[in-house]
Amino acid sequence: MLETAAALRAPSIVEDEFEASFVAANRSNFPCICLPPRRSFFHGRAETIKAMQDHLCSPDKKTFCRSFAVYGTPGAGKTGLALHFAYRCADENLFDAILWIRAETDLSCKQSFTEVADSLELIRHETGVDHDASVLAVITWLRKTKKSWLLIYDNLEQLEVIKNCLPSRSVAGSILITTRYSHVAVKFEGDSLSRELLPFNDNDTIAVFNGFRSQYHQDSASPVDQLAADHGEDARYIIQVVGGLALGIEHIAAYMENDRLTVAQFRRNYERMASSIHKKESTGSRAPYTIDTLWAMALDQAEQAGPETFSLLQVLAFLAPDSVSLRLFPCEDNSEWTDFDQDLTEFTFFYNSAEHLDTAVTQLQRLALVRRLSGDTISIHRLLQKSVFYRLDQQSRQKAFDVASKLVNISFPKQINDEPLGDRWDECQDYIEHAQTLASLFTVHCRRKESQLRASEDLQELMTNSTWYLYESGDLMAAYSLVLEAWKMFPDPDNSLHYAHLCNTAAVIYFDWNQLKKSDDEHMKCLQIRSKLVPENHLLISSTIMNLGQVYSALGRFTEAEQKFEEYRQMNLRTGVPLMVQSHGLDCMIIGRALFLQNRLGEARKSFDESRRCLIEAFGDSSVLLAYLMLAYGNLELAENNIAKAQIAYEKGYTMVHKLAPTHGLIVALHYKLGYMHYVLGNYELGLSHCKAGLPIADLRKLRGDKARLLYLKSLCLDGLAAKGYLLEDEDYDDAVELRRQAELEKDELLKIQDIAISPERGDPEVYDHLVCAYVR
Repeated sequence: MLETAAALRAPSIVEDEFEASFVAANRSNFPCICLPPRRSFFHGRAETIKAMQDHLCSPDKKTFCRSFAVYGTPGAGKTGLALHFAYRCADENLFDAILWIRAETDLSCKQSFTEVADSLELIRHETGVDHDASVLAVITWLRKTKKSWLLIYDNLEQLEVIKNCLPSRSVAGSILITTRYSHVAVKFEGDSLSRELLPFNDNDTIAVFNGFRSQYHQDSASPVDQLAADHGEDARYIIQVVGGLALGIEHIAAYMENDRLTVAQFRRNYERMASSIHKKESTGSRAPYTIDTLWAMALDQAEQAGPETFSLLQVLAFLAPDSVSLRLFPCEDNSEWTDFDQDLTEFTFFYNSAEHLDTAVTQLQRLALVRRLSGDTISIHRLLQKSVFYRLDQQSRQKAFDVASKLVNISFPKQINDEPLGDRWDECQDYIEHAQTLASLFTVHCRRKESQLRASEDLQELMTNSTWYLYESGDLMAAYSLVLEAWKMFPDPDNSLHYAHLCNTAAVIYFDWNQLKKSDDEHMKCLQIRSKLVPENHLLISSTIMNLGQVYSALGRFTEAEQKFEEYRQMNLRTGVPLMVQSHGLDCMIIGRALFLQNRLGEARKSFDESRRCLIEAFGDSSVLLAYLMLAYGNLELAENNIAKAQIAYEKGYTMVHKLAPTHGLIVALHYKLGYMHYVLGNYELGLSHCKAGLPIADLRKLRGDKARLLYLKSLCLDGLAAKGYLLEDEDYDDAVELRRQAELEKDELLKIQDIAISPERGDPEVYDHLVCAYVR
C-alpha cells in the first residue's frame, strides 16, 4: 500500500504556472511600450481617433474589457492609424502598457506574444523560445495586473488565429483591432464598437501626398513642390488615381521622388502601366487596382535600380513578411553557395558583399517597397508579395522560390541520423516561420498550372528538420500539419531519405498521440525506404528498429519488442562504431521503459541509471530528455512504494521542462502524476491544483488523452472534497458530474480512434492511463 500522507511533502509547484513571472512583472519598469517603430508621417483621421479614445481610454470604463475594431479596404491606412493612436496614447501616458500583436497568422500572433512577454519580463528563456508559454504568461498578466493596458491586434483576418490569445471579457483593459473584414470587426462580444475606415477626402489626400513627398524627397538642397487641392488638373488627377487610399498615396509620392518626376510625367507612366495591366486576364493580386498598378510601376523602378535590388525583392516575396532578418543573406563566401546552380547565379550577390545587400535594401526603402524595422530586420507588405509573385514568369518565380528555400535551409539547424536538435532550438526558432511560409506557398501552388511551384531538395531537407524541431519542442499539431504539407513535395517518395525522415517524424507523433497502429505503419514505411537507400547496418536503419521495439512495448508485444532491441544491439556491434553518448542515453531510456512495463523493475533501474549518466554527459543536468527520464524514475519509485522519492523525481522533471519548454506535453503528464498521488492520499485540494494547472496546456497542445484523465481526476478530487464536508457551491458539485461526463466522452472517442481494447476488469484510472502515450503512463 501507499505510504501515509506525511511522507509526501507539500508541492513546490503552484496552481498558476506563471505566478512567479507575474509577480516579477509587477516589479519591472512602466510604462511598457511594445510597438513597431513610429512612422515619421501621419495626417488626419481626427474623428476616428476621437471615437477610439473616447471608447478605449475613458476613465469610467476601466473596470471591464472594451474593444474597438477598425475595418476597411486594403491600403486604407488601418495599420498606420493604429500605430499613430498607440504612440499618441504612449505620449499622453494613457496606459501603463501598450502591446502590439501581429495577428495575420497563428505563428506571427504567437511570436508577437513572445515579444510582449519579453518586454514585460515575464519569461526567462533558458533554451529556445516557447511561444505558447508566452501567450499563457501574457494572458495571465493581463488578467491579474492592476496596471492599465492597451492590446492591439493588427491585420486580423480570421478570429480562429486569436481564439486562444484573447483576454477574458471580465478583465479590465482595452483592445484595438484592425481588419479588412466587417464580419470580423463585429464578432467581438461585450463592450465593443467598430468603424469602417473610409478613404481620405480630397483635401486630406493632397495633404497626405505632400507629406509623403517630403518624407521621400532625396535632394535636401531643393524644396519639395507642394500641391494644393485647388491646383487644377494635377491635384484632380492625383485625387482620382489614388481614390483616397493611404498606401497608394505613399507609393505615388515615393515613385515620383525616386525619379524626380512631375505629376504630368507620373501620369504618362501610370496610364501606360494601367493599360498594360488591363490587357492581362488577372494579376493574381488581391490589392485594389490602383495599388496593383502603382506596385507594378515601382517594380519597374526596382528592376532599373539594378539586379541586386530586384533579386532581393523576388526572394522576399517567398519569406514570412513581417520580420526578415538580413542575417539570412550570407555576405561572405559560403561553401554551400559556391556550388550554386548556374541557372541561379543572378542571386549570388548575397554572399559577395554586405555593401551590395545594404544598397539593395536602401533602394527598396526609397521605393516604399520594404520598411526597416531595426538595423538588420525588414518587412514587406503581404499584398506586395503577391504582386511580385504574379509579376514573375514561371521560370523566374521558380528560381526565386528555390533561392528562398536554399537560404532558409542553409541557416536552419540540421538533424543528423535521428539525433535530437538539443540546444539549437533558439536557432530553429529564428527561421521556422520562413519554413512554414515556404511550405504554405508550395501547398497553394503545387497543383496550379498557371503558377505551379516545385520543391527543390533544399526545401525537402528544410521540411525534415523543421518538422522535427516542432515535434521535439512539443508542438505536435504544428509538426503534424507541416508533415502533411511536406509529404506533397516528393514526386518519388520511395527513393528519398528526406521522405523517410518525415515518415519517422509522423510515426513518433502518432506514438505520442497513442495511435500505435499508425505509428507502426509509418515506422515500417520509413524502414523500407531507408533499407533500400543506405548500407545494411546504417544508424538510420538501427534507429528505426529501436523505434519499432518501443511501439511493440507500448502495445504489450514484449517478445517482439525484445527481438527488435536485440536486432538493434547486433547491428550496432557489427558497425564497430561507438554510439554518440546522447543516442546511447536515449536507447537506454527506451529499453528501461520496456522493462518497466514488464515489471522487471531492477533491470529497468539499471537501464535508467545508464541513461541518466549519458544524458547528463551530453546535455548537462537539465534537458527535456532528462525530464522524461525523471518521470520514468518517478514511475519506478511509485511502483516500489517509494512515494517521497517518486515526488522528488516528478518535481525534478517538472522543473527541468518548465525552464526549457513551459507548455510541453510532458508538463501535463507530471501534473497528472502529482495530482493523482495527492488524490490517493486524500490531499484533494492539492490534487485539484495540479488538474487546474495541467488542463490549459492539455487543451493548448490538443492532448486529448491527457485531458480526459485530468478531467476524470479533477472530478474525483471535487467529489473527495464534498465527501469531506467542504462547503461546495451547487455549481461546483454539478461541475464534478459534468467533468466526469466530458472525460467519459473523450475516453470513448479515443478508444475508437486509437483502436485500443481494454479489459472490462480494469478500473477507470487504469483505463484512462491507457489513453496516453506509453512514455507518460
